[in-house]
Amino acid sequence: MYRSNRLLFAIVVLFFSVSFAVNFLIKTEVTPFFKWDLYAAPIPAQKQYSFLEVRYNDNRLLNFPHTWQEPEKLFFTNTMDLFIATKKNNNRDPLRNYFEADWLPRHPFYGRFFNTSLIFNDTAEINAFPAWYKRYLSQHIGEPVDSIKIFERKIEYQDDGSVREVSSELIYTIP
Repeated sequence: MYRSNRLLFAIVVLFFSVSFAVNFLIKTEVTPFFKWDLYAAPIPAQKQYSFLEVRYNDNRLLNFPHTWQEPEKLFFTNTMDLFIATKKNNNRDPLRNYFEADWLPRHPFYGRFFNTSLIFNDTAEINAFPAWYKRYLSQHIGEPVDSIKIFERKIEYQDDGSVREVSSELIYTIP
């Protein structure tokens, strides 16, 4: 690379040098692909598993039949999951406690040079989420959305491999 494109070579060397300095000398991880402990522990088997189910307009199920739609599904369920966890935590992002009490003291560089309060949503943004979610769902399905119901479903696997529903609870409604 040095012989064919010296600029690209310099950029690559600079990237690896900065990454090395930040990751090993300053002891912080700046890129997701250098996060060595991301999958360091196995996920233990559970007796029960829970997931969110989104229903709209008189009990129509938000369904993603194709595996290539998984990113869309995660966007609908993960944002709602974080919203519900935030509401249960008195409009405070549950990760904020960990961030302020544990992560930020170990990485003071970020607190000095970046406004870390901008990472988390404030109350106005949290309260605006249901209306945004309803508009986004309407755009996705291509029809008006009158109401949304979020259910938390719990299932468990039986010894023979079959699935049994343990519970289905309505946990949030967007009128």
